[in-house]
Amino acid sequence: VVSTYPVNTVVLSHLRCRGRLTTPTVATITDPDGTITAEVLLGVLEELRAAGIEAAQLEGPVSVGEPDVGPAVRVVASTSFVDAEQGGVEVDGVLLRAPYRFTVVGEPATVETALGIPGGVVDVVEGRGGRALVVRDENVLVGALRPLTTPRYARPAP
Repeated sequence: VVSTYPVNTVVLSHLRCRGRLTTPTVATITDPDGTITAEVLLGVLEELRAAGIEAAQLEGPVSVGEPDVGPAVRVVASTSFVDAEQGGVEVDGVLLRAPYRFTVVGEPATVETALGIPGGVVDVVEGRGGRALVVRDENVLVGALRPLTTPRYARPAP
């Protein structure tokens, strides 16, 4: 995957991605009542993908406006979201708890519009008693990495 934005190239989510745009980098979702489910987080991701994001990671728990606090997962096409029995959401097998933070690299106006459309992400989160806050940042780092796996069927060319 080669980025069309003026950021470092992202190749198969195995590299860190840094954005130097006025980018909507953080969508923080609070969940004081424990009602934000895997389905809601998947909906957020789908809206972000529809907005054309280049790279994303999901973290939790986080402190609003503070640097990384909890575990982070690089979000890719095969990422899974499962409601955890003990509360929170398992993302690719990693337990994340609220508040959640999506850190993304993408075109600012498009991402903000996608998350704020009537009946969209912000409305769904607020309807469940949470709060969705989108903040722009000029220095974005999507630093969570996916481990390389051995191909099951493919073989590298000599």
